[in-house]
Amino acid sequence: MANINTVLTGLAGPFRTLGINAYEQWSEQISGPAVMFKPPSGEYEQAFGASGDARMVMRVEAEVLVPLAGGIVNAQVRMNNYLSNTGASSIRVAIAADRTLGGAVNYALCHGWSGYDVKVIGGDKSDTRDGGVEYLGATVHIEVAAS
Repeated sequence: MANINTVLTGLAGPFRTLGINAYEQWSEQISGPAVMFKPPSGEYEQAFGASGDARMVMRVEAEVLVPLAGGIVNAQVRMNNYLSNTGASSIRVAIAADRTLGGAVNYALCHGWSGYDVKVIGGDKSDTRDGGVEYLGATVHIEVAAS
């Protein structure tokens, strides 16, 4: 059976090719642009009884964060390029270029994104005056299967 940590490490590869700092675990301090992974659900599949191949299918939420330091317009342009269906900065294209994530999984498939909004990381999540830093964020939805 695949190890979840190995899957998340493999998933970091395509993001790093785009110049995005990848954090396999959630962190209070990041350097943007960044992505943090959360595997909110998964299923186990067993073929041919107990002696058959076992596989895990996970849904991974990749929280992509772009700094607002250069202004909201620049952050939006950068985020839009990451979320686009095509182009040199497209997350979907980067994952499609290495569907096995360097051999860590059977396949990875980018389904889309949601939650495009300003997000606070670190400190009090509801108040930037308590050490939190604002980023433009979006959640990319990825399906991964691994044996």
